[in-house]
Amino acid sequence: MAITTEAKLPSPLQLPASVLNADGQEVNTGPVWRKLTVAATDFTAAATTEDLELLTLAARAVIHSVIIKHSTAFSGGTSNALTLSVGISGTLAKYAVAFDVFQATGDTVLQVSSVVDAESFNATPVSIRIAAIATGDNLDNVGTGSVDVWVLISQPPA
Repeated sequence: MAITTEAKLPSPLQLPASVLNADGQEVNTGPVWRKLTVAATDFTAAATTEDLELLTLAARAVIHSVIIKHSTAFSGGTSNALTLSVGISGTLAKYAVAFDVFQATGDTVLQVSSVVDAESFNATPVSIRIAAIATGDNLDNVGTGSVDVWVLISQPPA
């Protein structure tokens, strides 16, 4: 899998939820956007559905919003539709419902989802997934396409 990030992220994703100011007092730094890029070739299943790990969410982390925007329309094989969603195992559209990445790209062709939720306040990291559903052909035959996914995340101090 070759999902790329704009910046190198430790695994599990650990965010600087707070920093100390000059007086030694903790100051919350607020939510941080993380950009991840997924290519059509990352989906290799000889099936019409597949989900991949997009990122690992650390304990206490909160997802505030997800933006899905494709820069190259997905195509290939005999597919006539392809959607992507973002969520967790068992609820693959929890943070972003199915978005059509088969359609033509454009400056205003994107999806913004604002489902605020936290997965775990214990020490267990959670896998945030991107799920693909193709119509007309298997995902391993979809050879063209690229999508950027931005996830707005914060992590309260322990």
